[in-house]
Amino acid sequence: MRAMKKRLTGVAVPLGALYTKDNSVIGEFGDLKPFADFCKAAGISIIQLLPVNDTGTQSSPYSGLSAFALHPIYIRLNEVPGFEALYKVDDKFKKAYDDFIKGQKYTLRYNYDAILNAKNTLLKMLYDATDEGKTGETGAELSKWIKANSWVKDYAVYKNLKWNYMQASWKSWLDTDRLKTKEEITSLWNKKAFKKEHLFYAWCQMIADAQFKDAVAYVHETGLLLKGDMPILQVLRLMETTQPARTGASLLTTGKILKMLITAGGKTALRMLQNIMMLTVWITFWAFSASGLFLKLI
Repeated sequence: MRAMKKRLTGVAVPLGALYTKDNSVIGEFGDLKPFADFCKAAGISIIQLLPVNDTGTQSSPYSGLSAFALHPIYIRLNEVPGFEALYKVDDKFKKAYDDFIKGQKYTLRYNYDAILNAKNTLLKMLYDATDEGKTGETGAELSKWIKANSWVKDYAVYKNLKWNYMQASWKSWLDTDRLKTKEEITSLWNKKAFKKEHLFYAWCQMIADAQFKDAVAYVHETGLLLKGDMPILQVLRLMETTQPARTGASLLTTGKILKMLITAGGKTALRMLQNIMMLTVWITFWAFSASGLFLKLI
């Protein structure tokens, strides 16, 4: 007779929901720490986070623009290197930050668009105070991070193009921007006229990566397990190249969604389909539950 595996209690949660009266804006990477303490005290052994990928203007955590890029909306601004110094000497930044915190009062639902726009503005002000922001030249720390995360080049080019198209869907871009070779993307990345903008997106990812790693390490130190989730709606916009899963910038390299299914492999496509089916079942279950028709799953 097979031995019964140990049963564990877990919780699934979107990171943005972990905001509190002490951090009233939106749940951020750092909020995983007090949440881990709560879970440990409550006897919860597993935390499953909904996707934390960059979703751009889409509030659903499943609408990932990227397979790798983290969402800058979860960056804790007052823990970004250089924050304290800029807050002390730059009255414009100080006012913008204070207004941001005061303007997002603790409510049952946070204002995604307002928070995203304000955070992007504040992150840009912080970035402009760095050497990269001032000169457009890559510093040693950022250069090392980019070298270890080469996908960020495609992502940065994609994000800058999307910004210039006022966040419009990739499908509506001009063909000259919508379909690019790897060489053309590399050429854009290296173009001096866009270098500050491209480095801004890379810098944001480096900051997000550091904050997320710090929070994850804390969760592990408490003895809890941390699971991720897949941004399944990314299948609608992510076009794979012959390389491993890339960012939304892969949209620039091919215009056929079948290319993704072929290069990703049948098993990957099947797993995506299975997850979509599971999500449909989950939504259906909770829809019935909300109306008082509880289902008993066997």
